[in-house]
Amino acid sequence: MTEQVPNVVFVATTHRKKDLEFGDTRYEFVTLTKKRFFGYVEENTTRGNFNISSREKTIVDCMLYPKYCGGLDEAIKGIWNARKELDFVKLLEYSKRLGVNVVTRRICYALELLGLAEEICPEKTLSGSKGYMWLDPLGPKKVMEYSKKYGLIINRTKDELTGWMKY
Repeated sequence: MTEQVPNVVFVATTHRKKDLEFGDTRYEFVTLTKKRFFGYVEENTTRGNFNISSREKTIVDCMLYPKYCGGLDEAIKGIWNARKELDFVKLLEYSKRLGVNVVTRRICYALELLGLAEEICPEKTLSGSKGYMWLDPLGPKKVMEYSKKYGLIINRTKDELTGWMKY
């Protein structure tokens, strides 16, 4: 969902594993609880089968842990690049299943920013949201504005999050 060639590949697992290097690539293992380990699909190769996260689960994980995907702007770019293949209903279902409502808030904010929200993120989707959370947990801890609609503290400009669209 990005044109970036990763130097580090993050692998989700339910058991702690030691990071490793193979060739020029570093593999870092991120431990998830069994409750958060879902949304993967089986892929086939000539050497066998393997599981990989679905596009929707990848976006959800990026919104939960932006540090593992290159930041919130890369997560938003991923949504844009995969918009024709994404199942937006499943994306929201996965974000709710995760049980961390700031993920749903960030996804809906991003979808609106990209002009993709329309009927996908009705306001009732965000019911039960209490308090404000940072839009970008890696961004500056400087309040630019508050989004009452999404319960987010906006700390990145639209241009910072979508500047890549100009190129």
